[in-house]
Amino acid sequence: MAIDSRSIDTEITLELDEEDITVVEFGAAFSHFLGLVKEISKSVAPHQHQPWLIKLYPGSAGIGLYQNPGAYTTSELNIIRQTILSGITVMEHGERPKYFTDKAIEHVRGVSSVFKKRNKPSRIRIWDQNKKSRAL
Repeated sequence: MAIDSRSIDTEITLELDEEDITVVEFGAAFSHFLGLVKEISKSVAPHQHQPWLIKLYPGSAGIGLYQNPGAYTTSELNIIRQTILSGITVMEHGERPKYFTDKAIEHVRGVSSVFKKRNKPSRIRIWDQNKKSRAL
């Protein structure tokens, strides 16, 4: 069951739309998602050290991140969100996205390969607030 996008009120959200998720799969997906967000955040706004808080969504496994109050400017948040979603598209064309470190690239690949061993395609999305999403 997918997240109701109207309920998303976090800055950047990982959606794992799978019926059964093992602890190992969930841990790996969250670790890579958080690693990706941290890497892009450091590239965009290196002055912040503990800027993200977590929100869990009902339905599919939905993990949203929102800023610690005052951690980022509106402009920085917009750049972080847009960089993550557009960077995934740029990577699909074999190019290196702006602000993406080697670690960020590894994290994108890690999130997209969490359910690789399953016999069916996975349903993983990253949401920019509730405005748009990008499938992995």
